[in-house]
Amino acid sequence: MKKVFFDTWGWVAIAHKDDNHHADASAFYKTFLLRKGVPVTTDYVLAETITLLRAKIDAKSAAFLLIH
Repeated sequence: MKKVFFDTWGWVAIAHKDDNHHADASAFYKTFLLRKGVPVTTDYVLAETITLLRAKIDAKSAAFLLIH
């Protein structure tokens, strides 16, 4: 089982379709999960990610993206 630390940039790139790195980050993340990878992060990173996504998109969409 491989573990990779995901920082704010990674989560935002995965969640926000208008991010310049969305396609690459999403493809990596999907492959990573299919290979039984375990994403590692912190509550501080998630809080920062939510704050940044809320600035870019509406709050309900930001929460939905992080849960799914």
